[in-house]
Order: sequence, then structure tokens, then C-alpha cells
Amino acid sequence: MNLFLIILAFILCFATTEHSLAATGSSDTSLKLIDKIEGVYKERFKNGLVTGETFTSENIFEIMKVAPNAAYINYSLIFFNGHTCDLQGIAEVEGDKLIFRDPSEDTSCVLSIEVKGKQLVTDDISPLNANGSCKYYCGMRGGFSNITFDIAAKRKIRYTKRIETSEDFKHAIAEYTKRKNTTKH
Repeated sequence: MNLFLIILAFILCFATTEHSLAATGSSDTSLKLIDKIEGVYKERFKNGLVTGETFTSENIFEIMKVAPNAAYINYSLIFFNGHTCDLQGIAEVEGDKLIFRDPSEDTSCVLSIEVKGKQLVTDDISPLNANGSCKYYCGMRGGFSNITFDIAAKRKIRYTKRIETSEDFKHAIAEYTKRKNTTKH
């Protein structure tokens, strides 16, 4: 837990420097984006299998601020026939969007998160192909393009300790810290 606090303190200190803000091209207005969208979004819906069976599914999208210009995202989507998309990592403010850039070498997934009207919209804007490479995190019928959540459905995350102690969060923070240390030098 102490290592986690040290890493988080480093991120918060580094992210508030003028160098960090200038590097992302962020303004005070764009930094308010995270404050506006931070929370958990859940959507229940009727889903089905190729056999004709139906069941209720729930898509979940968590956004938790970890620095003035960065947020931890945890995305879990369910599609027809039980296919899923799961993605966790740190996204950074770029203009009026939150952008996740996959740090792994297995994919060049780039995910855009933005407010359009009363909707939170995500799009796979990966450069590799028209289908996007964030599909790496999805089953056959899954994808992150044009996924929407109503802003009004946002709820406060009341289980931050559980997120902060999860392996996914710790891994995301470690990758983010590593990337920031690499670009700083």
C-alpha cells in the first residue's frame, strides 16, 4: 500500500507542473472535463444468444481522476452472444477529449472519450485500420466505436478503495508512471 501511495503522489506532483500541462496542450477549461465526467456509468439492457435465449446484461464504464489531466478508466461491455470488451488504463486530457493510448506493444489502441450533447461517447480512433485496434480487447462481436452513455446516468464512485487496490489499477498506474518518466527525460 505504501508503494501505491508513493506512486500516486509522484503522479499527482508531476501532473500539476506547468511542463505537464503544456505537454498535453491542456487549458483550465479542458482540465474540467475529468471533473465533469468522473464517475460510474451503468446501462442494463436485454441481450441474447444465437440459440434464442435472452438475458439481462450490464455495461459499466468507470472514470476516476488520478491527476488534474489524467483519469483511470475501466470499461466492461457485453455484446450479443456474450461477447465482451474489457479495457483498463490511464487516459489523458487532450483538448476537449480524454484519450487512452495503449502502452502495450501488442496493439496501438487509441480510445477517444468525449461529451457530445448529453452523451458520453467513446470511439476507437486507432490508426492501424478502419476497424480500429482496440478490438484487441474485445470478443468477436464487440468494439468500442460509438458507444454512448447518458451523462445524467453518471453516479459517484463509492468504492474507490476497491479500485485503488485492484491489480488492474496498480498496473495502469505503473505503466503511466513509466511512460511519464520516459517522456520526461
